[in-house]
Amino acid sequence: MVIRPVSDAVAHRTSTAWSALKPERLILQAPPAPLRLLIDHHLARAGVNPELPIVLNRLDTIVGMVAAGQGIGIIPSFAQPVCQHRNVVMTPLVNPVVPVDFYQIRNRGRKLSPTVDEFTLFLQGYIARWAGRAGIP
Repeated sequence: MVIRPVSDAVAHRTSTAWSALKPERLILQAPPAPLRLLIDHHLARAGVNPELPIVLNRLDTIVGMVAAGQGIGIIPSFAQPVCQHRNVVMTPLVNPVVPVDFYQIRNRGRKLSPTVDEFTLFLQGYIARWAGRAGIP
């Protein structure tokens, strides 16, 4: 997803193509975050080579900098709750739409109870329903 300040004239589009980010000042998560690697890959595929992006560690800091008008951010859709009460508008990035998988981190040496698998299935379904209601692909 791309986030822009509410005051940005482009902010109220229904979607943004990766290639449309060429002239923008980007605010990105610092490497080696897995999401940053994914973002860099899709920026490169779209021919976007960000000039001096602002690089930050935390998603909520990226949202704050965008709200302050310092540029636009690229963040995962699951950060939507952080954006709700900020002065930003979130729109899907398209061409291509990039799915972000659900990952469960667990200790390989420890067997988990069947309840954990049940909860994982519940959580995946809940996230899918929440994203659908929020209009997030």
